Amino acid sequence: MKNIKSQSGFTLIEMLVYSTVVSVAFIIIGNIVLQVNRVQNRLSSERFLQQQTIFLSNKLSYNIHNAAQIEEISPEQIKLVTQDLLNADTEYEYKFYKFENGSLWYAHDIDPNPSVLNWTKESDDAITITQGNFIVKDNVLIVDMELSKNNTHYNFKATYAVRQPSS
Repeated sequence: MKNIKSQSGFTLIEMLVYSTVVSVAFIIIGNIVLQVNRVQNRLSSERFLQQQTIFLSNKLSYNIHNAAQIEEISPEQIKLVTQDLLNADTEYEYKFYKFENGSLWYAHDIDPNPSVLNWTKESDDAITITQGNFIVKDNVLIVDMELSKNNTHYNFKATYAVRQPSS
């Protein structure tokens, strides 16, 4: 008769304990990886919003500082009159900025079809301007907007010295 106790191997209970420990370890590691991924996505969204804000600010700043005058200002829209600084003989050009439908729109009289300055909503990297205002106080234009992407929000406020709108 063979002695059963002398055979080497794992018992069923030892295998169940081993598989439970390994399963718990994989669950913990999986949760850590998911948390790191979420933080990385949030930071990436914040960085992208900051870059877009800088782009929008530079575009606005250039056109506002080079404007001969501001023709019209409302909380949703601004109309600038500009002239080519390199060629004083050129005619004035009108440039429009308007907050509408979650975007900052830009157009000018040479190409009156407006284009979106922030990424469109069809994009995977969609940026929405949840709030946007143009305000003028004492020859200072205040641009106030909140950008949003993937539940990440970024507030932007800039001030620019301007010439008074014509009456």
